[in-house]
Amino acid sequence: METSFKSITNVQSWRRTAITIGSALAMGLATTAFAVAPNIMSSKTATGTVGVAFSYQITANQSIPSGGWGTTVSIPGVSFSTATGLFSGIPTTVGTYSGNVTATNANGTGSQTLTVTISNPAPPTITSAGTASGTQGVAGFTYQITASSNGPISSYSTTVAVPGVSFSTATGLFSGTHER
Repeated sequence: METSFKSITNVQSWRRTAITIGSALAMGLATTAFAVAPNIMSSKTATGTVGVAFSYQITANQSIPSGGWGTTVSIPGVSFSTATGLFSGIPTTVGTYSGNVTATNANGTGSQTLTVTISNPAPPTITSAGTASGTQGVAGFTYQITASSNGPISSYSTTVAVPGVSFSTATGLFSGTHER
């Protein structure tokens, strides 16, 4: 009887072990089978303007570790951080830039096409008064052209020529003594 009781105990022990191993194996297989690569959630398009700060953040539906972000998109004047998935900088060249953005973690790599369009800024709008007055022969005449723009103003120009008064194309300033 003693032998048969030990046999039953051993069989039950083996069954418990088999069930435990089988459950662990099934759980491991199920976890591996159901792991899904991240999906890129951010927009597939972005726009920017030459000379104006640009920022575009790649986002995903899962946590992405530092260094897990990638891209083949290269925009002149704009850098990309593999640590954060952020494009940032000041675009320098008009154009359309396309490629892939990726997010990689332990579950795999998700990829999406990104197209970035960089345009020239709209022309500046002159905001200074259209007229200026001064007295002939009196020193210290100045008139500043002012303008609003959503980008940097690279130069000014004029068709006005006043004897004795100079004009700066860099600053838009008339200055001098009117002569005649």
